[in-house]
Amino acid sequence: MWLQKWMPNFKPEEDFPIAAVWILLPKLPFHMNTWQYIKQIVSSVSKPLEIDLTTKGRTRLSMAKVWVEIDLLKPQPESPLIMCEELPY
Repeated sequence: MWLQKWMPNFKPEEDFPIAAVWILLPKLPFHMNTWQYIKQIVSSVSKPLEIDLTTKGRTRLSMAKVWVEIDLLKPQPESPLIMCEELPY
């Protein structure tokens, strides 16, 4: 048994290719642990739904965690490419 998004044309005998999964973004710079940055990063891969409470509260510095919706029939990248420029402090 699994949970899936409700659809008006739901047929229990057919598999639904959309799934919600957690994606981990290790070593994301601290200033990028906000919904705006994370949404931009993962939107190229999938549809972002929500970030977890520790990412939202910025209490875990080692990684960010985001819940996304993916299409299981499409090829999935191993990781998104994130480019950061050094700030001139």
